[in-house]
This record gives sequence, C-alpha cells and structure tokens, in this order.
Amino acid sequence: MKRLAILALILSALTLRPAALGAQTLHALLFVNEKEEGRETDRTEDMRKMLNFWQDIAGVIGYDYEYSCNSDSYFTAGRVRSVISSLDVGRGDIVVFYYSGHGYNDGTNVWPMLNLKDEDLPEIEVLKLLKKVNAPAKLTLCMADCCNKVYSGGSVNVAYGMDEPAVRKLFTGFNGKKTIIASSSKQGQYSWSNSVYGAYFGISFRQAVGDIGYGGAEWDTVMENARLLTLEYTEGRQEPQYSVTQTSDPFE
Repeated sequence: MKRLAILALILSALTLRPAALGAQTLHALLFVNEKEEGRETDRTEDMRKMLNFWQDIAGVIGYDYEYSCNSDSYFTAGRVRSVISSLDVGRGDIVVFYYSGHGYNDGTNVWPMLNLKDEDLPEIEVLKLLKKVNAPAKLTLCMADCCNKVYSGGSVNVAYGMDEPAVRKLFTGFNGKKTIIASSSKQGQYSWSNSVYGAYFGISFRQAVGDIGYGGAEWDTVMENARLLTLEYTEGRQEPQYSVTQTSDPFE
C-alpha cells in the first residue's frame, strides 16, 4: 500500500513538472515591407537577418522561439493589432516588435509613424498595444527601422560574434522588467539601408548585441552603441533614439 502511495506521488510530480517549469518563449513579431519600391533587396535582408538573429538569441538564452513574419498583404495595421492581441505571453517571456518600412513624423511626438498598407500607425501606439498583453513579460522591445522626417554608403563591417554568458545576462539577468522603445532615426531624419546587409540601424543593433562583454551587458550600453554605430555607418546623417524603462517586479 505504501509503495502504491509513493508511486502515485511520483507520477503526480512528473505530471505537474512540465506545467510548473514551463519554458519561457521569445516572441518575435516582424513587420517588413519587402515590396517597398527600390528597396526590395534591402528589406528582404532585414527580414531574413532579423529572423535568424532572434532565433540565435532564443537559442543562447534557452528560450523557445515563436515568430510572426508579416509582409506583402500582411503588412497592415490591422495585422499588427491582430498579431499582438493574439499573443499568449507567459511569465518571464520576451516580446520583440520590429518594423522595417516607410515612416515619417507627424509632429505629435518624437517617435515615427509606421506607414502600413491600410493605415499609418504611431510607434508609440504599438507600444501601448504591446503593454496590454505583455504584463507577464520580462523584456519588451519595440523597434521601428524607418525614416522620422516630418511628412514627407560606404563599406560596412557587420561581422559579430556572440558572448553567450553576456547575451544571457543582457536578456534575462536582471531583476524586474524592462521595456525598450527605439526608432532608427530622430525626428526630422531619414533612415538609410544597404542593399547587401539591410537597414543600417538593424545592422548596428545586431552588432551592438554581438559586441557586448559580460561586464557591459546592459541595455543602455547596447542601445547607445547601436546609436553610435548607426551614426558612423551613415556618416552622421542618421541618429537613432531610444528609451529604456525599468520597473520592479514584486515576485523577484
């Protein structure tokens, strides 16, 4: 009888274990206008390289990887709202929104308007939509790789390694929760791209993450380095902007 009781406890523990441990997930939402006239090659590289980059990050930090690639007929504000609202964000997950396409500034704030097929959507509005579903998330990144002007070259070394302990520290090694909003250019500026490597801000961001060492694995450092690299690659024509917000978590 005692053996049966012990066996029942073991089976119960095995049944509960996966649900209790539930692996965290990195959710990557990519909206890239691969049909943008004159920039088809650039944008396609943005999609491919960002898709692979976030898969690499998920592997390094031991997260499951879920992604949504949206282009052509899916490059719409309606799709942005639908994809975000359908997210199932678990405790400790990471949520990434990346936009690559036309953009402009309407003068209401420093963040760009995203020029989608059905309507224009403010980046700040995208962040608000994310905040409605990402309360359990540990890290949220909202990035717009687009011009930021009111209505409207050179060789690049993009090789980077990946210091895996530093990447794990960057994405998961902090208490509380972080939210990051970034745009590839400041208000009043264009954003530039490279036909081989894609958008310069995307290049710079990936390189800034790849270049971190364990001691410098902080988001303020990474975003500042991405800003400086973008300035360098565009010869001062394009300067990204970003905001990193830290909030406390009573359960950590």
